[in-house]
Amino acid sequence: MFGGLFIGARVRQLMKPRGKTAALCAAAGLALLTTACGKNNSPTTPTRTPASPTASERYVSTMGVGGSSFYSFSVSQYGTVNVTLTAVSGFDDPSVAIGLGLGVPSGFGCTASTTATVSAGSTPQITNVYEVGVYCLRVYDVGNLSGPLTFDVTIAHP
Repeated sequence: MFGGLFIGARVRQLMKPRGKTAALCAAAGLALLTTACGKNNSPTTPTRTPASPTASERYVSTMGVGGSSFYSFSVSQYGTVNVTLTAVSGFDDPSVAIGLGLGVPSGFGCTASTTATVSAGSTPQITNVYEVGVYCLRVYDVGNLSGPLTFDVTIAHP
């Protein structure tokens, strides 16, 4: 009966760290804690700066009531694309609002991801940043036309 108590006490005594062993265990624990709570080692994604427009294309065409038209262009490097409806003429008032859409060609059309209803002006009505690729501009009647309309759009891109 007393033999079991003696063995249990001896095992506890042997498991206690002593001297250098205790110091090494404490140092290792502190090192692990410091490493775990230290700086964030997560990878970061570098920030890209979009290129400014270096090319400019004009798209001049005519559309009828309820109509639409599209024009494809290429972006040669990651950067900013600006679309400006510079003029309209025809049956309606020159300040008539029409639709502009910027997106990707799809079959025989243009699937716009960015749209705006705009009147002609001198500042860009659509501005966005795009990757290298082929894009399209869709010009369409939003229900305001009462006759054919000629439009002039400038697309500035890298």
